[in-house]
Amino acid sequence: MSVGFEIPGYSDNLVAFSSKTSLMDADLLLISPEAICPSAHGWFSFTAGGGCYDISTSESFLQNINHLRKEIGDFLKAGKSIFIILTKKEEYSLARSVSHPRKGENLYSTSTSTNYDFLPVNLGDLNSASGKYINFLGDPKFSEFYKIFKNIL
Repeated sequence: MSVGFEIPGYSDNLVAFSSKTSLMDADLLLISPEAICPSAHGWFSFTAGGGCYDISTSESFLQNINHLRKEIGDFLKAGKSIFIILTKKEEYSLARSVSHPRKGENLYSTSTSTNYDFLPVNLGDLNSASGKYINFLGDPKFSEFYKIFKNIL
């Protein structure tokens, strides 16, 4: 099965982020965090700049994140493999509540969520990088791999 990434010839195994489908029938899972985002509607802008998703869209997004996190946790506990296509980390401003202090004025309480919040583990800092050369500074166990493949670029 895949979430957010269609494998050519296996369109039937594509699962929408918002589908609440059980993933336990699969033996292997491929996820693209690029597809982990609130629905396209429900965004509104603040008069002072910025904005957030409305409460309904925000709650739906958080429910989908929690469902996917639980499914992935269960998937990993069952000893199954997950491949994640690392994409840019995106942050989303979500409305948690709204109050009306004055007539015609809405005051929103917001929180921030990302397209990586579905993971049941913390990956640490993700840094996007590009370049032509790799300098190996890592674990010596991988130095032979580096020696073999460093000139392939």
